[in-house]
Amino acid sequence: MSKFPQVRYFASRKTKFIEITHTPVNGVSTKVTKPVIGKAEARQITKELNGVAWNF
Repeated sequence: MSKFPQVRYFASRKTKFIEITHTPVNGVSTKVTKPVIGKAEARQITKELNGVAWNF
């Protein structure tokens, strides 16, 4: 099983977002942040990407 893309969930009182880390290419990995409503939406996006949820 591939460990990429890795998806991490971050939440504060005002902001909730996920950070998506893609497979390193030539030693450089790319990170994308995307706002979400909550953990349910974060899990749905992770499933669509066939990613690995790291902290939720």
